[in-house]
Amino acid sequence: MKYEIIIAGIGGQGVVSSGILLAQAGLLSGLHAAQSGSYSAQVRGAFTRADLVLSDESVDYPYATLADALVCLSSEGLSRGLAHLKKGGLLLLDSTVIPADEQKNDKAGDVVAIPATQIATDLGRAQSANLVLIGAFLKKTGILTEEKLREALTIVLKGKSLDVNFACLEKGLEAAS
Repeated sequence: MKYEIIIAGIGGQGVVSSGILLAQAGLLSGLHAAQSGSYSAQVRGAFTRADLVLSDESVDYPYATLADALVCLSSEGLSRGLAHLKKGGLLLLDSTVIPADEQKNDKAGDVVAIPATQIATDLGRAQSANLVLIGAFLKKTGILTEEKLREALTIVLKGKSLDVNFACLEKGLEAAS
């Protein structure tokens, strides 16, 4: 099993943190993981991308060459990431910030549009919209468990804002059902 994921958005949305989180959950699940993140020098507000490869065998290249899943937190993330999604792949996007007319495409096999920013805002932490989409990713793919992701979240966030972040994760799981 080899699964490639791209998370794309703008700086400040937790794109790179999401990649680190999923890689950690993969490792805790006994998988091999390679993760890379790229962002411009302007960090907040500029295009940001995280690539993740999960596999039951050793991973020698930390970039998604043809992603099985694309998680988009912004319109720019969608427009720049879609070229790297394999035909019939899974597309998860934040419908709060990506207009409906931009969501239409003929490449993705399954498009999951969730108002992640609105959900996270309603829970009191708009900057955790990434976790809403990560919860939806878990539900749609089943390649990682909620238990391992919660454990990874505790490790990666070092105890910061865990209650609201767990709530965002849970809402994403529910929204993708």
